[in-house]
Amino acid sequence: ANETPWIVAIEGMGGAGKTALADALLRRLIRGINRFDFAWVTARQGARLGIGPGGQELSTEDLILGLVNQLWGDSASKPSSPSDALNALEYRLRTQPHIVVIDNLETVADVETLLPTLRRLARPSKFLLTSRHSLYAETDLFHSPLPALSLDDSIRLVRQEAENKNLTEISQLSDGALSPIFDVVGGNPLALLLVVGQCHFRSLADVLDDFVEARGYRTEQLYTHIYWRIWAMLDETSRNVLMAMQLVPPRGEDRNFLLGVTDLGRETLMNGIEKLMTLNLIECAREKDIYRYSIHSLTRSFLHQQAVKWLTESPQ
Repeated sequence: ANETPWIVAIEGMGGAGKTALADALLRRLIRGINRFDFAWVTARQGARLGIGPGGQELSTEDLILGLVNQLWGDSASKPSSPSDALNALEYRLRTQPHIVVIDNLETVADVETLLPTLRRLARPSKFLLTSRHSLYAETDLFHSPLPALSLDDSIRLVRQEAENKNLTEISQLSDGALSPIFDVVGGNPLALLLVVGQCHFRSLADVLDDFVEARGYRTEQLYTHIYWRIWAMLDETSRNVLMAMQLVPPRGEDRNFLLGVTDLGRETLMNGIEKLMTLNLIECAREKDIYRYSIHSLTRSFLHQQAVKWLTESPQ
């Protein structure tokens, strides 16, 4: 509809299903809305589970040219220079409303340039962004944090995946026998699917133990896919706060608890918490005037051994 919000950001940790949600939403809109055209660009090329932390980061110019290539195709009228492309794209998006998805926003090389460009291109067109980083400082964006799956939904996903993979011995386990999966990786869909896939050639107990002890190629690749970029950009204080979060029970604890286990000053601690929350590494639950901080189960498993390995290495 011709109304706000013009820019929506789906935000959450890696593997939470942001891209899948955007895809499902766009497909539903395509079936139900006739007045919009649609486009989709991905801000990181070639980076997927199994490849590692790499993947080419695109600039704002790259994304604009990607949109132009998608919308104009092989038309002789397609603009070629970045400035002509932006002007032509602005005219097209203003005269014909579009819904444009920009996936993996956190890997855009110059987000500070891209967001003002999107504001210029919006109205009546709309943009749907997916990002591992929370963009709360951008007040004119509609923020849609994507929570992890609940225990019940996680068990349903595990059963469905086990049935699809012909792993009857997993799909027929009781809820109680499957709940340890949630204890180790939480409601992260990507991790849940990887756990099931690993059960083709090892026991469930061994798979979960490998997650906690950070053993095995696929486990390391999952941690790299989800955490590597974020870990590499953390300063020492933020890493110390994150490591201390292992001492926090799953239900969370308040600031005073963290002050006691970190020996950091109040301002330093809160700056670290704010940065980690922006990167979706710490969650905050509010109970009236009490703020409790916690971490995802998968993050806890990651911190147990994999983060320790990375602390002793020199990331390149």
